[in-house]
Amino acid sequence: MKKKIPYIKILPLLIISFICYKIIDNPKALLKGLKYLFSMLLPFIWAFGIAYFLNPLMRYFENKWKWKRYLSLIVV
Repeated sequence: MKKKIPYIKILPLLIISFICYKIIDNPKALLKGLKYLFSMLLPFIWAFGIAYFLNPLMRYFENKWKWKRYLSLIVV
């Protein structure tokens, strides 16, 4: 027989409310965590931006002069 736990449906609500309480209670810790997360993601954001802007130049070299992808990547 499966034993039913009566409070299992309330547990996610309690966890979410505890997290919201901690965020409201100490917003500096949340901002510090978001700043840390953003500083970790910033190099990837820059890399995606640079790749986005250089991709048309690479396609130009590939299509116009029929270069291979690695050669156009080296030139760009």
